[in-house]
Amino acid sequence: MALLISKPASVTKGTPQVISFDRDEVAALISDEYFQDPLNWSKVTFYYKDATGVQKIYCHMDLVSDSGSFKVSVRALTNTWQLFKVFVEDFDGGLHVIRRADLGSSDDLVVSA
Repeated sequence: MALLISKPASVTKGTPQVISFDRDEVAALISDEYFQDPLNWSKVTFYYKDATGVQKIYCHMDLVSDSGSFKVSVRALTNTWQLFKVFVEDFDGGLHVIRRADLGSSDDLVVSA
């Protein structure tokens, strides 16, 4: 699997960090022909979870810059979050979910503090 996202080597708790994604790589993970076309996307959200599944981070991506802000509080219980799902929404409320099993395995899918 090619690079899905680019991110800082580590994040600082309490400080927003920019994470970007490659829309072609995201589109390649989608089986639905309609949602494979990024022109049909209105919103892309990356959903991260910590190892316990208790803390969840939603990173809403800007489709102009293909980037979003990843921020956890200084009180976060953990130092590692893994990309769990990617939500791709269209302009009419349609939703395609790319699940963890379809994302493969890569260090690029993990964000650490």
